[in-house]
Amino acid sequence: SGGAVSEFGEVQIWDTTKRELLRSIKASNDAFYGVSISPDNRQVAVGCADKIARVFNIADGLEIMRCDNHLDWVFGSAFTNDGLRLATVSRDKAAKLIDIASGLLIDDINQSRDPLICLTRHPIDNVIATGGTEGKIRLFKMEPRNGRLAEGDNKEESFIREFEHMASPIQAIAFSPDGAAIVCGALNGEIRIFKTENGQRIAQIQANHGPIFALAFTADGKQIAAGGYDGHIRLYEATRGEMVKEFDSVPV
Repeated sequence: SGGAVSEFGEVQIWDTTKRELLRSIKASNDAFYGVSISPDNRQVAVGCADKIARVFNIADGLEIMRCDNHLDWVFGSAFTNDGLRLATVSRDKAAKLIDIASGLLIDDINQSRDPLICLTRHPIDNVIATGGTEGKIRLFKMEPRNGRLAEGDNKEESFIREFEHMASPIQAIAFSPDGAAIVCGALNGEIRIFKTENGQRIAQIQANHGPIFALAFTADGKQIAAGGYDGHIRLYEATRGEMVKEFDSVPV
């Protein structure tokens, strides 16, 4: 997902085996962020700089849902396991749970603390991890709290745990394939890997390569790929944090 700021947002669907663009979906008058694909691979969701969360059909590119309950840029999205709901995070400090069929806000997931930049969904449980400008990972349940949306209500019922503080805003976050570990990357270039169940730090990578903007585990969970400001992709060993390989994302 991407686009041109103040011009248009675009979602591209690619066949990674054939390296072919299957569909380009253009909508809105501003850039898209936080792309996610539904569990049945039929829908794609994005957060937008126009403060709206959107869901599109992959087959025909038609918009099937939009929700305008955020007050600032929406940076992340994640489907629930059944594909019926969508969690979103925004620079307005809120994480929200949305009904996809109606586009209506179901519930607030978190208590506002810091502007939220990224989120990732647990591969098995309906749990999300969020990262923001405060530099902390927080885990929340993706479950409605009976729709209590009034100001001052207890939004901490969804809260699970908080991880150790990083000295820089968290820009990217990802669960391992089994959900047992979680990795985050910061604006200062640091990467940390934690155990999901208790927040214990597994490894810390302090590299001077600039901000980290993208993270992903390999399918076997043994390595982590990191991409950032300098345009290089680096593979790290997931239990010790040692670098395995480094290459240019776009060789020139």
